Amino acid sequence: MAYTLQRKFSILTIHSAFAEDRETNFYFNGELHDFWEVVYVVSGTIGVTEDEHVYELSEGDIIFHKPMEFHKVWSEGNKKPRVYTLSFKTEGIMPHTISEGVIHLNPLEAKEYTELFLIANSLFYSPESRSALKEQKFSASLERFIIHLAENRTADKRILESPDALRYREIIRVMQTHLSENLSVPELARLTHMAPSTMKNAFSKFSYCGIKKHFIKMKLAASLSLLENGASISEISEKLSFSSQNYFSMVFKAETGLSPLEYKKKYFL
Repeated sequence: MAYTLQRKFSILTIHSAFAEDRETNFYFNGELHDFWEVVYVVSGTIGVTEDEHVYELSEGDIIFHKPMEFHKVWSEGNKKPRVYTLSFKTEGIMPHTISEGVIHLNPLEAKEYTELFLIANSLFYSPESRSALKEQKFSASLERFIIHLAENRTADKRILESPDALRYREIIRVMQTHLSENLSVPELARLTHMAPSTMKNAFSKFSYCGIKKHFIKMKLAASLSLLENGASISEISEKLSFSSQNYFSMVFKAETGLSPLEYKKKYFL
């Protein structure tokens, strides 16, 4: 039988491309979504979490946030960071070598990515520059850039190893393990083998919301996968230990702006 060449992944849609100059006290408390997001640091330094991991990115660093991966970002240091953020949806399997950790782009890669980003930004914000062929060409160019990184680089897992970063990692790990339970803060402290005050202080270094609120956000992240795979509202609320279907729906809408069924119709049907 003759061998057929296959595409392992394809970029289907580009969702956004925006440049931001962030203040030195900037903190974004986190989100998750069903598409890829790429964050590139043009100047300055930022802190980033991906699930339980904590990273620090400086000028020339790039990180790929996977779909359904809860992530937060904040400014580090005294210099206002400039950041390029690009998001897109794919079909197939993206190379795992670039999706877990940080990559530092060399000058040629940084120049190429900056040019790519500026093209995407122009397509979004200058409608007169759009055409079907230009959009197709951009997607192909972005795929080619990703392939180059996958062939030549492996993301560096520059995870912060400070005592508080390690404590934060353990807190998130315990939360992930016990998503099906309704744990109190003292119960979480017991499971992490920390005093409640130690746990809260460590957590506050990397999150501007409280531990209980973050636990709810993680449950909501898990609910999206269950929703996509056909679970009912009652099944999800029971599996993730929400007190009722109504409470789950209320919290879900407060976080996403849509009810669970509205979200399912918009993104999963």
